[in-house]
This record gives sequence, C-alpha cells and structure tokens, in this order.
Amino acid sequence: MVTLIAEARVFRPQLRAAFVINRRVVGTVIGREARAALADQPFAALHTEVSQRIVFADSVAAGRLACEAAPKSAAAREIAALAQAVREMLR
Repeated sequence: MVTLIAEARVFRPQLRAAFVINRRVVGTVIGREARAALADQPFAALHTEVSQRIVFADSVAAGRLACEAAPKSAAAREIAALAQAVREMLR
C-alpha cells in the first residue's frame, strides 16, 4: 500500500495518507507494539485508534453503524474520534 500511495503521489502530489491502527486488541503485546511498528514508515499513524469490539460485529449483523446500534458505546466514540482526526488531517 505504501508503494502504491508513493506512485500515486507522482500524479497527485497533494495526496495525503496516514495509517490507522484498527482492530487493536487492548491488553496484548501486539496491541501495544502496533504504533512502534509503524514508526519507520513514510506516513504518520493517526493518534486515534479503533479497538476490536463486539459492537462492530453486532452492528454489521444488524445492518447498522456502530453509532446507530450503540450510540453511547466506546466503539461509537472511537469512530467519531477517527472521523474527526481524518477531517483535521484534510484541512
């Protein structure tokens, strides 16, 4: 993906990209080390992370967004924070 984005920037230099840590399993070594693993990559990782949560699977099964299925859940807050981080990156 990094190579594809680098190639695309030849034609669209204004193209922005960032990593999103997604499906992070809280309390695991790999969950803690994910950000460090991205440190040497050419794109930054957004500070916002999305954890692996049951509400995501439940909302897909119900055909709804996590914020619709469980509007006050941690999952809904994480998705709202991710949307805000993307908006800020695009400014």
